[in-house]
Amino acid sequence: MAYTLGDIREEIARAYGRYAKFTATGGSTTTAISTSGLFEPDDYWNQAILYVRTDAGGASAAPEGEYRFITDYAQSSQTATVTLAFTASIVSGDICEIYGGAVPPGELDNFIERAVKAASAYWYKPTWDDSTLDFTASTYSYTLPTDVDHLCGVYFRESSSYRWKRFPFWKVEGLPGAYVLKTEGDPGAGDMALRYEATLALTGSGDAQVLNLLTASGTNKNEQHCTEWLVHWVLSQLFFKNSNEGDDNHRNYCWNMGRLHSEDADKIARLFAMPPLTGQVQLPGWQWHDTYLRESAYASLARGGTAPGT
Repeated sequence: MAYTLGDIREEIARAYGRYAKFTATGGSTTTAISTSGLFEPDDYWNQAILYVRTDAGGASAAPEGEYRFITDYAQSSQTATVTLAFTASIVSGDICEIYGGAVPPGELDNFIERAVKAASAYWYKPTWDDSTLDFTASTYSYTLPTDVDHLCGVYFRESSSYRWKRFPFWKVEGLPGAYVLKTEGDPGAGDMALRYEATLALTGSGDAQVLNLLTASGTNKNEQHCTEWLVHWVLSQLFFKNSNEGDDNHRNYCWNMGRLHSEDADKIARLFAMPPLTGQVQLPGWQWHDTYLRESAYASLARGGTAPGT
């Protein structure tokens, strides 16, 4: 299966606090009714967050993506009521969620985005690109694709009838997202190919965004392990965030839960992180970025040998 942003957020919400997902059987701009999905006692969902995940028509129309605080929940009518109206009525077939942990979906999405960036120390998208750049005679500087995280090799051929050969005389300058490839020597005009680790990111739109680990999402164990790591990492941050609130029992509970999920994330990374690409560039001119992050990550995996880029 493909793990979407909505799926990841759902897994986090289920582990963090009260959560419900249901299909509305009716509603209005201030109510959501589900005769098959809501059954809890009166006021159970008061102060929780009602989120409209998918509109019934499947056209991403309002109120999809909107959320409001629930001010009243009645078991007899299986109705959740909000005070601030949605921009359109909830209708039969709309898929809704209730977040009882009082963390809005938008804030959870921000945590997930941070987790994806942190996951780049352990997972990446291997990329071979032979269509973006070409060698040009008397040209020694080329702007790299914006998704280059770690450039592993540059290759050259005079025409499509020739085999690719490694071009060794290069280095990278600039900042993430705006790296520039600098070459020494002049190979003349010809095809260029880049082999690199692409920046890990969520691609697509809305709740349907997926990790860019693979072209066909959901077909590889790497995506599953990375998704599990994201869930545990976000949960650790949420619990640690709340470990300074409430009484001693609450603080101790949040601290212990945060530590538990942090240890689970470390274990997943230790056992299942992707190995570095082979054929790492050894030239001293290569300007390694995020050195501490990736070297410390690989060192912690106890893979043996030296970390890439050293």
